[in-house]
Amino acid sequence: MLNENIFKSRFQQIALGLLCLGLGQVQAAEQIKVMSFNVWTVEGTQTGRDHIVNIVNASGADVVGFQELSDPGLIANALGWHLHTQSNASTNIISRYPILESSPARWGAKLQLPSGKTAWVFNTHLPAYPYQPYDLRDNTLAKNEAAVISSATSARGSQVTAVINDITAINAVSSGEMVFLTGDFNEPSHLDWTQGVADSTARSYDLKVQWPASSRIAAIGLTDSLRQISPDPVSDKSYSWTPRPEANEVHDRIDIVYYAGAGVTPQAVANIGPADGNADTDIVYNNYPSDHRAVVATFSYAAQPVEAGENILTTLELADGLALNGTVALTGSSLSINWQAFSVSAGGVLTPASSVSFTDSQDPATTISV
Repeated sequence: MLNENIFKSRFQQIALGLLCLGLGQVQAAEQIKVMSFNVWTVEGTQTGRDHIVNIVNASGADVVGFQELSDPGLIANALGWHLHTQSNASTNIISRYPILESSPARWGAKLQLPSGKTAWVFNTHLPAYPYQPYDLRDNTLAKNEAAVISSATSARGSQVTAVINDITAINAVSSGEMVFLTGDFNEPSHLDWTQGVADSTARSYDLKVQWPASSRIAAIGLTDSLRQISPDPVSDKSYSWTPRPEANEVHDRIDIVYYAGAGVTPQAVANIGPADGNADTDIVYNNYPSDHRAVVATFSYAAQPVEAGENILTTLELADGLALNGTVALTGSSLSINWQAFSVSAGGVLTPASSVSFTDSQDPATTISV
């Protein structure tokens, strides 16, 4: 038997040296957190501004689409982030990452991510009135899907068109770039007002509605991050409107983070709200100041590929007619390591050596017994 302790030291050096060689293209997974936050103009006081900054920090967000934020420079400075002002004075994008350029109509900003990739972030605040769920509740709008769609289109259709035109103008969705759209859409989602929800609710005014804003956004290739992770609106309502406890309120989900992009995957979506024990609040913030729950979505994406050379095959000849064969291979994103022992005949022919055992043949720094 070979001296195992002496051989172990030499074997580890060989193994580690092997792994320092090239392994082909490797793609690391990166993350970005995108937040939508209607702040209800609470930035008018220092206390309100402190709350906004604290909520953003607590969320871990990397970029925030703000609505009803009239003095964004104060928040950007307090965070130490970059500011993109939009055409609408109360909607703004604030990012911890540098902003490279604006979309043609300024609904969006292009960010430079640490991974080397870029991402487009768009943000909107659609008109609040007339708000069709209130009209249904108050019996001022017929409980008829076509009538509801017509009213919603009249209220918000032109702005939805403007945002969609700005997104499609840069061809980012069709080219597979990362694209995010945040907003207070002031309109429910067609993924929430389903027949199943209407059948399960106690609200007399609920019905199935193919809401036009969310339908049109989905039609250009953007995906609702919450409904991608949690597709059942009966069991997971995640209402963002509203944490305020007014009687006869029509609670709903009107704050959404949409996404698109090759390799972009939502990992988690959370609502931020007050400490009121409400199931729609995932992250609690004491003294929560807004009439909307903020929404933060965490996404993973493939970073820029790193070129690290070719797969490895190496053979080490040992004393006593033995040899070690080590391989390191990358198949897709899966790395494999394997050690084998062989007997070496006089003619140099290798045959598997049954007398050699590995503690772990897939460990780059394993030990052997002979």
